[in-house]
Amino acid sequence: MGDRILLDPSAPGQAWVAGIQPRRNLLFRSDEQRTKLFAANLDLVVLVVAPSPPLSPELVLRTWVACRAADIPLLLVINKADLLNPDERLDLQVLHLLPVDPADAPQTLSISLLERPEQAASDLGEQLNGKVSLILGQSGMGKSTLVNLLVPDAGAQTGEISEALNSGRHTTTHTRMHMLPAGGALVDSPGFQAFGLSHLKADTLDGVFDWMLRERSNCRFYNCKHVNEPGCGIIAAELAGRLDPAWRSFYLSLHEETRQARKRDLLG
Repeated sequence: MGDRILLDPSAPGQAWVAGIQPRRNLLFRSDEQRTKLFAANLDLVVLVVAPSPPLSPELVLRTWVACRAADIPLLLVINKADLLNPDERLDLQVLHLLPVDPADAPQTLSISLLERPEQAASDLGEQLNGKVSLILGQSGMGKSTLVNLLVPDAGAQTGEISEALNSGRHTTTHTRMHMLPAGGALVDSPGFQAFGLSHLKADTLDGVFDWMLRERSNCRFYNCKHVNEPGCGIIAAELAGRLDPAWRSFYLSLHEETRQARKRDLLG
């Protein structure tokens, strides 16, 4: 989805695909079972989160890692803002998960598709018009409702929240690209509960975590793995309160995920 092709006219109303242009970027996820391509040549990724059903912090983090690795801007859309108490700020809670300076933090947009749909459409239009955007999110966050709001003839199926599981029902079953009335396109992908990153290479992960790995210049050993080596600069930064230990744990787990993927590839 999103590839740009070259057409060679062959007859009135007919053409051959003469070639495929190089991709600017590609966002996808992968695990030990399969690889799921989202879309290529994106200008923006929109991640829809909400206070209900409870958002998955790891899903937010993994989406952020994937977007940063692909060099695609991320917009966090906080839906169902009407469910929050006046003193609650879900956007601050979500941004707290991301280890970036305020200048580099993803944009956030709080909306209420239920109570203020016109305002939501206006605010989102300012972000999406003229761009090719991919919309992602856990099931039940209001993603399909948002698509129907922005593209009136989209016909995206919506569903209720499962009270037993406190999660959304999957309603979008395949990826579709909708043209926005004011220009641009919106790629709607099925809701998901996991975001595998086993396809990322070690040096790519290190680039994503460059803010944390600056501390490795203080490591005693040049080949420090930042696990439990003496004189590790990253562990020292944690002890000094400059880094949250959870980030080193997440970084190491992603490296292990990619290592296991390479091992499976070698074993065939």
